[in-house]
Amino acid sequence: MVRICIVCRVSSKDNIENVSFHLFTKNEIKRHKWCDALGISRATPNQSVCSIHFSPGSYNFSNSRKMLKPFAVPSLCLKKKRIYNTCRIGDFTSFDFGTPKRSSKNLIVGKNIVQNLRRKKQKFKSKK
Repeated sequence: MVRICIVCRVSSKDNIENVSFHLFTKNEIKRHKWCDALGISRATPNQSVCSIHFSPGSYNFSNSRKMLKPFAVPSLCLKKKRIYNTCRIGDFTSFDFGTPKRSSKNLIVGKNIVQNLRRKKQKFKSKK
């Protein structure tokens, strides 16, 4: 199954060396700690975060395998893309249109972005 990091959108299909994916836990308290650290409102247990967002101290190394410590919390590169950011029009990917709900939401976002850019362009022209 393809995993996509909820923070930076790195995919397991990208074949980046030494990047692993960690699912959000079913434990609500731990999941809320991760959400707070990542600056997101909520996440489901089937969403994941890549290893780029965990410090080396967050892992136990055994038998050439790294395992996330039980109480590790993401702490690195926590700049999450904002869905409603006006500069996002060039950042849409097929993932953003993967479900009907996401598609309709992002089409509205795209439409609003275009309208805002047109307004800014008119204001800029009127100032000249």
